[in-house]
Amino acid sequence: KQWYQRRVRGRRCYKGSQCRYLHQKKSDFHSLQSEQAMVIQENKPPSPTNDMPVIVQVTSVLTPFHFWAQILPHDINPGAIEQETDVSDPLAELTKKMNSLYRYKGYRETKYYPAIGEIVAVKSIAADNYRRSRVTETDEVGEGMCKVFHLDYGTFEIVHEKSLRIMDPAFIKELPFQAQEMFLADVKPAYPIDSEPVFVGTEKINRDSEEAAAREFFLNKVSGKWMIAKVIERRPGGPLCVHLWDCSADNYVSINKELVREGYADTVYQLPDELTTDCGTLASSSYQPIGSD
Repeated sequence: KQWYQRRVRGRRCYKGSQCRYLHQKKSDFHSLQSEQAMVIQENKPPSPTNDMPVIVQVTSVLTPFHFWAQILPHDINPGAIEQETDVSDPLAELTKKMNSLYRYKGYRETKYYPAIGEIVAVKSIAADNYRRSRVTETDEVGEGMCKVFHLDYGTFEIVHEKSLRIMDPAFIKELPFQAQEMFLADVKPAYPIDSEPVFVGTEKINRDSEEAAAREFFLNKVSGKWMIAKVIERRPGGPLCVHLWDCSADNYVSINKELVREGYADTVYQLPDELTTDCGTLASSSYQPIGSD
């Protein structure tokens, strides 16, 4: 068999099929038919039902109206975490196991070319830890680079292909992916989302600055806090539409209403005046497994 490296045109690996690196055959340039790829099958956490409040921590913000959050397990009280009591963190434990395995020399030297949609282990540049991720783009982001989506955090990152590792299936089964996609319910952006420049007279309106200001305001309200998300609707595919509340103060603050008050959002339907659920009582709430409705 003749084995080739994809990145070097016309060059053949002199080690042939005995090479430890997973080169692609010239005839299979766009696939890895001889190698197992972990792709579509998801391991999602149980999904809250409609009208159910859950405790969340926002981990990634695309816009103030579209973000990702981790849902606190129903048997853990956020107060125990804030007081740094002996509370196990399943994701932290999983990260330790992944770091231990993938930093081992034999795994460090493993390289291969990923497929779009494949679930891989990636060493995050920002966190300096290995994370469970899905490949979303390859050659389009640069030679030897690829774009990945971190399944436990909802963040995107561009990394070198050398930082990717084959995902051990045990790390998929151990813990559901933690990042839950969410949208704010019953509000919409007060600033138009335009694909073309907008002018008032001869003055160009910078819509990007309005969106950036709204995003900064939202980040200041949610970063590093435990929030209550009351589920209004679950969209097809899993995203949740929620009313988001800041429960760090005695009087809970509606983030949806705060965006309206500051002029960043308009209401679509009437927003509730208060949330009577106590943040500390949600530990006993139950979840509905996906597919049970």
